[in-house]
Amino acid sequence: MQIQRGVEGLLKKYPDHFIGGDVFSLLFEPAYLLRGMENLLVDMMMASDEATVLLDKIKDFTMQTACRALKMGCNWIWLGNDFGTQQSIIASPEVWRTNFNPRYAEIIRKVRKIRPELPVAFRSCGSIRPIIGDLQEIGVTVLKPIQ
Repeated sequence: MQIQRGVEGLLKKYPDHFIGGDVFSLLFEPAYLLRGMENLLVDMMMASDEATVLLDKIKDFTMQTACRALKMGCNWIWLGNDFGTQQSIIASPEVWRTNFNPRYAEIIRKVRKIRPELPVAFRSCGSIRPIIGDLQEIGVTVLKPIQ
C-alpha cells in the first residue's frame, strides 16, 4: 500500500513526466539467487521440472507487479536481466529462447491487454546480440544497452 501511494503521489506531482514501472531483474536474477547460477543453468539445459516451476512462479509475480504498476498509472514497463557477458550471452540462445523468451512474451502480452500502446523497455548488461531479434518479435520497443 505504501508503494502504491508513492507511485500515485509521483504521478500526481509530475503529471507531464513519463514514469515507468521497473520490473527489471524479476526473472533470471531471482531464479539464480534462489537456485545458484550453475545449478540454474544446468537445470535449464537439462529442461528440468524444477527450473520450469521456479521460472513460472517468478514470471507470474513479475507479471502481477508490471500490471499493478500500469493500473496505478505508469507510462511504460522496464523488463530485463543481465543476460550477457563481455563477449556473449550467458546461456546459449536456444536455452534463452526456451526458458525466457516465452515468459517475457507472456508478460508483454498481459501488460499490452491493459495498455496496447505501451512502450516496453528491455535492459541487459553484456553482449546479447543473438537474441535482439527475439526481443523485437515479442514486443520489446526499447533496448538498452547494446554492448
